[in-house]
Amino acid sequence: MVGALGIWPESRSFSDEGYGPVPSRWKGVCQVGEGWGSNNCSRKIIGARFYSAGVAEEELKIDYLSPRDANGHGTHTASTAAGSVVEAVSFHGLGAGAARGGAPRARIAVYKAIWGSGRGAGAGNTATLLAAIDDAIHDGVDVLSLSLASVENSFGALHAVQKGVAVVYAATNFGPASQVVRNTAPWVITVAASQIDRSFPTTVTLGNKQQIVGQSMYYYGKNSTGSSFRPLVHGGLCTADSLNGTDVRGQVVLCAYITAPFPVTLKNVLDAGASGLIFAQYYNIHIIYA
Repeated sequence: MVGALGIWPESRSFSDEGYGPVPSRWKGVCQVGEGWGSNNCSRKIIGARFYSAGVAEEELKIDYLSPRDANGHGTHTASTAAGSVVEAVSFHGLGAGAARGGAPRARIAVYKAIWGSGRGAGAGNTATLLAAIDDAIHDGVDVLSLSLASVENSFGALHAVQKGVAVVYAATNFGPASQVVRNTAPWVITVAASQIDRSFPTTVTLGNKQQIVGQSMYYYGKNSTGSSFRPLVHGGLCTADSLNGTDVRGQVVLCAYITAPFPVTLKNVLDAGASGLIFAQYYNIHIIYA
C-alpha cells in the first residue's frame, strides 16, 4: 500500500478492475470534500485524507478542498509509483505503448498536504506534512511516496521508518549538479529524475531554407496540411520584463538561456501574444519536468 499526495481518481491509471477486497489490516478512511465523494475511493484508491490548516488562502482558492488533485503533480507521481497498467496510450500518437507504475498492483492511499500551485511555503507547511505522515503510519501504509522538497527536515520521516514504513523522497528539480540535491537524510530513499531513451525530433525551417533539428512535443493535427512561416523575434530571457515593450504578437519568440521554470517562460510568451516559442540552450536540459 502506497501513500501519495493528491490524486485525480477518474484516471485509468487508478482503475480497480481485477482487484480483490481491501486488505483487512487497512485502518484508513475516505474523507469526503469538494469534488470528492465516498465513491471516489475504491479497491485501488483505498483511502483519502486532506490537511489544510495553516495553508495560504490564495493557494486554497485555486484548489479543491478535498483529496482531489488540482495541479496534476500528485496524480502523475502516484501513477509513476503505483499506476495500474493502461494499454494503448500515447501523447497524440507520440510514445505509443502501455503505461504502468513501478508497482502496478499496489493499492494507493491519498494524503493531500500540499495545495494550489505546489510552490513556496504557503502551499504547505510542517504541520500539514507531519499530520499526513502520522495518519499514514496509523492507517497501515507500507511505502510513503513524497515527491516534494521537505519542509519538516525529515524527522517525521524518521518516525515512519522506525515504524516500518519505507519513505521515498524526491531529490527535487534543481540538478544536475550534485550539491543541489535535497532530502538527503540517511533514513529515507532519495530518488532523482531519470532520462528516457526516446527523443521527439522536430525540424525548424528558417526563411532562408536552413533547417535546424531540435526536439518538441508539437505534433500535426489530423486535419493539418502543413506549417506556415511566422516572423521570428528574439525574446532574450523571455521574462515578463524582457518582453515588456516588445511586440511579439503573432510571432515565434526565440528564448535564450532562461532562469525561470519553463512553464513560467511559456506563460510569459503566450501572455505577450506570441504564436510559438523556440528555446535555445547551450547544454542539454529537459524542459518538461515534474
